[in-house]
Amino acid sequence: MRQAVVYGFSIVLLVWGSVGFASPKSGCEEHARQSESSIRTEDLGQWEPLDDRTLLVWAPHSTRAHLIRLGSALAGLMETEAVAVIDGDHDEVISPCGHDAIMVDDDAAEITSIEYLSEKRTAELDKRGSLTLRL
Repeated sequence: MRQAVVYGFSIVLLVWGSVGFASPKSGCEEHARQSESSIRTEDLGQWEPLDDRTLLVWAPHSTRAHLIRLGSALAGLMETEAVAVIDGDHDEVISPCGHDAIMVDDDAAEITSIEYLSEKRTAELDKRGSLTLRL
């Protein structure tokens, strides 16, 4: 089980580009929010990699995970204890709209999809038993 950190937790949130500037919300970002295909940065909690392109991320105290898919393989994802989340548009929401990414060491991969899973699907994918350890 890996504990995620944002603003002092082990997923590290990075803001790419100029500080204090957020782009207007795109249609993609609005759709992602409405379809549960996004995650507020304050809701990033524990995470587990499934392979070098896919990871599960839980909000604190939740039994349902988000399945995050990356556009390319991320070297070291299976071994690392911490990842950085790049909030490229500074909106405090991670979405698959081309702005946000996951980073390990100096390698980053764009987030291409986020799916909010049912408890059953979370348990099926959670091979390492992170959900069991959380309860």
